[in-house]
Amino acid sequence: MVKKVLVMDDSKVSRLFVVNYWRETHPDWQFIEAETGEKAVSLAEQHQFHAIILDYNMPDINGLQVAELVKVKQPGCFIALLTANIQRYIQDDAEQAQLYYYRKPITPDLIVQIIQDTGGYYDAVQ
Repeated sequence: MVKKVLVMDDSKVSRLFVVNYWRETHPDWQFIEAETGEKAVSLAEQHQFHAIILDYNMPDINGLQVAELVKVKQPGCFIALLTANIQRYIQDDAEQAQLYYYRKPITPDLIVQIIQDTGGYYDAVQ
């Protein structure tokens, strides 16, 4: 079964960085992109994801709101909030929602960390 990753960010460049860096180590995975929160929620209704990467600042609904809606449809899925917004309350809210929290900029090392955390997450829940 092919593992799928949903990458939600209103920045095409950010989505490309995440997908391209991740694909370097996992070329057999499928990546689906969403440029809005509403599209991410819709895609979560249509696909089963192994990992969901959400930007916080979006043009419609923010990443935390998307995570809340998606968790109902994808219980047990690894969900990460990846954001340039460094306000402490956002990190606190992400942790309270049991999301993994990462700060931009997107780098190969950051994507490696997210991939490792994804693996560790599934090792812990099995």
